[in-house]
Amino acid sequence: MKVISLAKISIGFASDFVISADKYMTLFAEEVLTPEGCDCVIPIRCEALPDIPASAPIYIDNKRCVFEEGNEQLHYYLPLGEEWQFCLKKHGEERCLYVKPPYRRYAENLWNLVNKVELTSILMKYNALILHASYIIYHGKAILFTAPSGTGKSTQARLWNENRQARIVNGDRAIIRLQEGRLRAYGLPFCGSSDICLNEDAPLLAIVVLGQAPDNRIEKLSGVESIKYLYSQMAVQRWNEREVASGVRLLQDIVQYVPVLRLQCTPTPEAVFTLEHYLQKTENEEGVPWQY
Repeated sequence: MKVISLAKISIGFASDFVISADKYMTLFAEEVLTPEGCDCVIPIRCEALPDIPASAPIYIDNKRCVFEEGNEQLHYYLPLGEEWQFCLKKHGEERCLYVKPPYRRYAENLWNLVNKVELTSILMKYNALILHASYIIYHGKAILFTAPSGTGKSTQARLWNENRQARIVNGDRAIIRLQEGRLRAYGLPFCGSSDICLNEDAPLLAIVVLGQAPDNRIEKLSGVESIKYLYSQMAVQRWNEREVASGVRLLQDIVQYVPVLRLQCTPTPEAVFTLEHYLQKTENEEGVPWQY
């Protein structure tokens, strides 16, 4: 069994063949030998895929076709027009991943498995979600920079690293988990083109929504505005109404515990000072210490 731990949630993949992990997945692998040591265990079966239902699919794109019958879902993977290679069978909270024998080599790669088990819905069961964001740790706390691609997330993270010696944990994504009224940010083994990926976690200090501007200014967003921006950058299966509803409820909780700030900024060290000054001013006013 191969086990990966994301946001302290252990996900096991049980198979009768060896599953390998790349350099990123290895950082998050755990030595768990029994199913009882995992929060979620997904059997991997190398055999014929379940029969495709006669009903119409509830969702279809160029990588997946989903059918639903009662409390059971069947997710068939790969591109249309080609032979289906994988099938994820869900019955309630239980999952089983089938791989057609000629394609077993793909199931021997942990990255391929993690990408075919509806990771976002597993995380949401434990009050965790994935946010498209650059993740840094500064003075023992996490700051997340979120925005559409090309807006400057990596630039701001780099500026904090160069000017404040902040540590960049992930250049593209972060997990946020809410437990007992506390929020923590966690790394994960996906980092886009940034090639920056660490397995570290820290209390979440702020989420910063970035925008490009000729000067630097910052404001705290309202709850409704915060949810709107975060939803646009949250990893969620938007065709799945139940998962979307769970994600929105989690965002509603998150924005009650952490400030969501909008930083209109330049790609210069002055942007670092603007955000740092705001956070220090808030610390002084509210008596919230930086060091956890």
